[in-house]
Amino acid sequence: MKHILIILSLLLLSSPLFGQEYGVLYQYETSSGIQWETFGDGKVRTEYEGEIRNGKPDGFGILIWFYGRKYVGNFKDGKMDSQGMFIFSSGDKYEGEFKEGKKHGHGTYTFHEGSKYEGEYKDGEYHGQGTFTFTDGSKYEGEWKDGKPWNLTIYDKNGNIIGKWVNGVRQ
Repeated sequence: MKHILIILSLLLLSSPLFGQEYGVLYQYETSSGIQWETFGDGKVRTEYEGEIRNGKPDGFGILIWFYGRKYVGNFKDGKMDSQGMFIFSSGDKYEGEFKEGKKHGHGTYTFHEGSKYEGEYKDGEYHGQGTFTFTDGSKYEGEWKDGKPWNLTIYDKNGNIIGKWVNGVRQ
């Protein structure tokens, strides 16, 4: 009986239930929006490899833009969603949460020269509590609003307070 349960579990987990499949799709931009097709050339088209539902990326996969960007993570209805890692062609990298294709929730954005922001995002912008650390060790720490410093403290590389932002105004 135990062996039958194990075999049934493996069959259920490995079969494409509920329309879920695995494959490669290519992105086309049309007048009616983004379309996903099973044909294309990754040298000139954005290419997706991973789980597919209803002809769109849905589940875990890798999206590679022909000009060097790359996203590895979860998709929902064709958009980056939940957790993932986005690597920009510049060398910048974002690891964290996404919602409908935008940075949303907690994440870390590391710039190619070494500075980084770690904290909350909303609709692709710094929003909520976060820390921006510069390559020299100085940092902005506190609250961000719509991508701008809001209520935060500015520290030098030795941890000394050298300034503040209060309600979006530098003090």
